[in-house]
Amino acid sequence: MERATSELQEQLTTTLKEKENLKAELQERLTATLKENEEEKAEEKLVSDLQTRLAAALKEQEELASEVQASSKKEKSVSQLQAQLTAALKEKEELKAQLQECVPSHVGGCGVTCQYEEHGAWLSLPPEGNHQMLQAYTAYLGDSTARFATIQSAGIARKVDFERMEQRRSDTGMVRQIRILPLVPPQWITTAASLLQQSEHVESFKVAVDDENILLKMQEILRSTAHAQACNCIRNAKVISMHRIEHGRLWHGYKTRLAALRQEHKSFNVSVAPVTLNSHGGRNLMVNEQDMFNCGEALATDVDEKVLFHGTTGHKADAILATGFDPRICNRGMYGKGVYFGSEACKSHQYTCRHHSKSCTCKGARTLIIARVVLGDACVVTETRYNDRRPPERLGGKGTFGSIVVHPGQVQGHHNQSQFHQEFAIFDREQAYPCYVVQYKAACRVAELQKYGWRNPAEALPGSTEEAPPDRPERCDEPETDVEPTGPVVPEAAHSPVGLLVPDLRPADLSKDEVDACEPPAPSGAAPSMGCGCDVVSAVSNRDTAGQAAV
Repeated sequence: MERATSELQEQLTTTLKEKENLKAELQERLTATLKENEEEKAEEKLVSDLQTRLAAALKEQEELASEVQASSKKEKSVSQLQAQLTAALKEKEELKAQLQECVPSHVGGCGVTCQYEEHGAWLSLPPEGNHQMLQAYTAYLGDSTARFATIQSAGIARKVDFERMEQRRSDTGMVRQIRILPLVPPQWITTAASLLQQSEHVESFKVAVDDENILLKMQEILRSTAHAQACNCIRNAKVISMHRIEHGRLWHGYKTRLAALRQEHKSFNVSVAPVTLNSHGGRNLMVNEQDMFNCGEALATDVDEKVLFHGTTGHKADAILATGFDPRICNRGMYGKGVYFGSEACKSHQYTCRHHSKSCTCKGARTLIIARVVLGDACVVTETRYNDRRPPERLGGKGTFGSIVVHPGQVQGHHNQSQFHQEFAIFDREQAYPCYVVQYKAACRVAELQKYGWRNPAEALPGSTEEAPPDRPERCDEPETDVEPTGPVVPEAAHSPVGLLVPDLRPADLSKDEVDACEPPAPSGAAPSMGCGCDVVSAVSNRDTAGQAAV
């Protein structure tokens, strides 16, 4: 019994122990299962979090891509704007340059403009304001009590004080300095105020040249003819006086025309080949002295600007200096109804006697004008063009050439078959500006001229029934004191043989071709007068009233 009880007790103990072990095992499994569940939940949560973060990242990436695309568009837009700004700035600079080249056409085109100071730079007023300012300033010059003026420009009123030279904005009170600026060559000494008050009286724009170097150089140039015969007369030239012409209105018109010619060339894509002045082997000194007579402002090579001669008589020179060269009142010329210029003083000298149309023995004072002439694209002609009132037309319907140039050589229709001097003709009155006027004396002895077949222009042609022109004397013995010097006179030493600055080229020094280049007078059957006898501007537009016998 005890044994059975003991066995039962052992079995019970074993069973309880197994139960406990099973319970512990179940507990462990439950714990493990719970732990696995928790880990799964954590993993699920982690996956969910990762998915959320991935979705957010993808969304952020899309947003960044959109921003990058937008930024790219903005950069492209900024680049385009930058290019537009660069182009606008370039255009502004070009317009600024053109503005500096073109004299503003205000108050009758007197070559004066108004400027205001801003951040250390001087800027030009707009046309409306400039016009009002100059009108008010002109009134102030005539009446000092008109010191103040109100200028309306771009919808803004400004009160100007001409005594303090400043302007004040009516709305903000901002004060700026102003100035009245003459847009003229650097060597000019005429003030802006004087330009605004300039009259048509010759003395108001003539300034005596007192530079002895220029006077001597001018005399040297006059004497430097390369021709024989009648051209010899100018080899003893003596400069009496020389004046610079400071005419604001004429200068303004000339610069305006120069700018218009530039624009025309740009519009028609015209290229300009500069004309070579005839140097005659270095004897024509004016070729190398162009800059000496440019009044300090460089010649414009892009429109072929030259310094040339124009011969005339004293009283007609005054008309030219006052109103400019005017082809409208010129007679018909061999190369058209224009104003003519020469590159050689000896050619222009032929038109400086008020009684004769060619070189003569007259002892009176002569007048030459030294002009700036803008040739543009000059047309080289080799035939006469008596009836033309403008230069020939360019090919392709691109308007007309800027001027005409005739070089020495054969010319169809010429009564001598040949041209002996280089000549230029313009057909626009504002295409030339009279820079200087020179008074000088130069006369040959009759015997010297007669050696080359010269005859008195007042005499009838041999063997003809022609009588001397009634408006010209049979003799012209004008007094030595015909014109009193009005400016500095070249030192007498320069007039003497010792002071002669160039070789005295006598006919013996010249070749036969050079002697022949100065042709004899036209024969009795020569063509009738076709000269440019501008009664007011230029009876000497470098045309010969005897049929252009020496061109």
